[in-house]
Amino acid sequence: MWRILPLVFLTLSSLGCRLPDEAPGEISALLTFSFAHYDPQDWANDISLADAAVNLEAWFSSEVEGTEDYDAIEGYEARLTDQTQRLTNDDLAHLTPPPELVDAPAAVGVVVALEEQCTLEEIVDIYLAPNQMDFFPDNYIAYERTDHEGMDCFADSSCLEARWLTHMTQEQSFPAATWDAAIWNAMRRLEATAPGGEVVRGLMNQAWMRDPAQIEPAGLGNLRQNYQLEFILERPGGGLLHVYPQWVDFDLGSINTEAAVFLGAYIDGIRDYVHTLESHCG
Repeated sequence: MWRILPLVFLTLSSLGCRLPDEAPGEISALLTFSFAHYDPQDWANDISLADAAVNLEAWFSSEVEGTEDYDAIEGYEARLTDQTQRLTNDDLAHLTPPPELVDAPAAVGVVVALEEQCTLEEIVDIYLAPNQMDFFPDNYIAYERTDHEGMDCFADSSCLEARWLTHMTQEQSFPAATWDAAIWNAMRRLEATAPGGEVVRGLMNQAWMRDPAQIEPAGLGNLRQNYQLEFILERPGGGLLHVYPQWVDFDLGSINTEAAVFLGAYIDGIRDYVHTLESHCG
């Protein structure tokens, strides 16, 4: 059930308008819920995402930072391999352009959550920079952006979203291979009031592979799908909460996508990325 709704919600409900969806409390459900509600064109999504952001902050402050073994450098990590923790095809329905391959339940996930000492403005400046190899030289062999939309107006806060297509080549250690991929990216601001009255301010970044990646050496395997979501939220006491889930569908014959060596590599990659991002702030 919703918490006590403001009068405007009750009025809209009486007029037959769609009300915001209530965000779940459990972390993996929160992540798939947020992926599905990313679209900034629907006002109700902002309130649903603000509700999700409040739940993420409550989860991180109590269930992550509140534990005795919490490590600020390592943060939180988890493998999201159960069927209930996976995206559904309906969760991908808002993706524009849609991926060539849509088989969301085949992609298994990981999530990393960390606090970082950046400002939202610094994050925007870094993410909108055209050559990401200047900031993340160890992440890419080659990197190029095309199909830009809204880059300038998003930078000065006069439009809702920035979009671009990334063409990248990356190298991985297991299996030893390089892969070329085209990934759609969308970045939006989140400034909304949650149903409980909490004011939320942050950024969201969503990415999805355009089509299966080309892997060398040929025949080694097939990187079929990749879906990513970033929540970057101002915290009540200062700093930013960066929650970064990724769902991957990697076909390597007899080695399952859920193999620990793969999932551990994704987690390490996300954590290293967030730490490198923070190193460019300030």
